[in-house]
Amino acid sequence: MKLPTVGKLACVGLLLPGWIEVEDRGTENPADPPLAWIDGEPVAAEGFVDWFVTAHGASYVDEYLKLVVLRREAARLGIAIAAADIDRALEEDWHRQVLMRFAGDESKFVAELASAGLTKDTRLFIQRPKVELATLAGRIVLHQRSPGDADLRKLYDEEFPGGIRRHLRVAFFRRFGAVAESESLSKEVAEARATMARERAEALAGTVRDEPASLPSLIVETDLLLFPRFDSMFDDLRERGGEIRRYRANHFNGDIDAAVSAEGVAAGQILGPIEAASGYYVVQVLALEKAPFDSVRDELIDFFRTRPPTPREIVFLQQSLLEKAEIRKSDYAAVLKKVVSDRR
Repeated sequence: MKLPTVGKLACVGLLLPGWIEVEDRGTENPADPPLAWIDGEPVAAEGFVDWFVTAHGASYVDEYLKLVVLRREAARLGIAIAAADIDRALEEDWHRQVLMRFAGDESKFVAELASAGLTKDTRLFIQRPKVELATLAGRIVLHQRSPGDADLRKLYDEEFPGGIRRHLRVAFFRRFGAVAESESLSKEVAEARATMARERAEALAGTVRDEPASLPSLIVETDLLLFPRFDSMFDDLRERGGEIRRYRANHFNGDIDAAVSAEGVAAGQILGPIEAASGYYVVQVLALEKAPFDSVRDELIDFFRTRPPTPREIVFLQQSLLEKAEIRKSDYAAVLKKVVSDRR
């Protein structure tokens, strides 16, 4: 099929998203590689640039200006972000997406990307500007945090409910194991898996009662247990040896709260298996003690200053910086097209 000089073409992987206008621009620079080939006919990159600037330029210009404003503020505060920092943040973002969306199964994420013509490296490349922006904003938020007494009192009530520190180590066994999205369990199979999960939990609890120090090394053999962070993301609690320095009643949807808060519970005890709808928990009580505000004030200050910024904090920072900056936009479409033309 011969391409029309002006027409609409179906998308070609990532290079031609949606439908684009391809114009005949006469003689192309033979040194410029084409964007793609369709039925052997080259598709010039220049047409794509014109289409992209026209269709998406406004939103991307706004995002870039936001990034520039954040870079300026970071420089003013003496905050430096190296390429290695962005690389680490990208890997952390990838890791948490795998945890939250695919229960830790990276192969499922890779397969989903492949179905859209993407690879892990491509996704990391696409995400890089967004992650740089979030990393910069996060560093600025942390730099500006200065907790007052009211902030610390509020945090104290959240982290030490009732003035008590509950320091735990938690292991989890999923009731039905790793169930594929398309898998439908019969009653018999479901019961068998639940029995296996309970037996695994019982075995772990027995071992830890005999050897309390063994739990951190055994956590890796347990099932994924997501632990909420302040930035609306989650950590795999197994990566922390199952440790929760300040347990709250709403952790794990309250699955273990009745057992942890029961009368007579003391440091050194092994609780469980504790049955819940999702599976079975084994809890090691590392500390259960009074924690007066003054005795934990420094810990609260450190936590306040270093905990991950919330989405609300990030958005508020960006909006406040943009409101302070005087931004005048040119005819960005004409400017961008000229820059691209001059470099050809």
